[in-house]
Amino acid sequence: REIAVRSKDITLRGPAGSGANFDLAAMTIDGAELDLNTRQITIAKLSLDGPRAMVRRLPDGQINWLTVFRAKPGQTMGTTEKQEGATAAEPWSVTLKEAAIARGDLQLEDLAVDPNVKLRMSAITGTVSNVVSDGSQRAELALRTRFGSGGTLAVNGGARWNPLASDLRVDARSLDIAAVRPYLAARLNAVLANA
Repeated sequence: REIAVRSKDITLRGPAGSGANFDLAAMTIDGAELDLNTRQITIAKLSLDGPRAMVRRLPDGQINWLTVFRAKPGQTMGTTEKQEGATAAEPWSVTLKEAAIARGDLQLEDLAVDPNVKLRMSAITGTVSNVVSDGSQRAELALRTRFGSGGTLAVNGGARWNPLASDLRVDARSLDIAAVRPYLAARLNAVLANA
């Protein structure tokens, strides 16, 4: 059976002070199919309009989003004991045929380095196709963003993660290299004064 979803103004807030915030102006899912017998989900098209998120490395080195999805001590997500004679269920298979993103905004902060690093990718647009949950097939992507204070970054090509392989073309223009100075300072015997 085919499923379609339309949603607006989605908000997710993590623990106070973590910066784990996500906002989405609109999401559309078209041509989705769910097969409970074969444990498969297929999505023909996913469209995201105006996603905004912050990814922050906290001073202790943890990533802020891990604090959102990590179970608290003593909590379990189901029984881990294997019942006698029971066999492990096959994992779910998810296929995303096409995804499109428009007006995306991603803020990156690293509070574990001194001085702290803050970067922003804005006006993120693009498409991704042929994504499979086990990573065994090559996904095609075409993404473009404004990066930092006036640079642009475009990535086109394909990649998979099982096994890891990619063929990507990256077009980076007018990037502010000085923004990543704390990472370079520890590895270079030079001072990056201007880029």
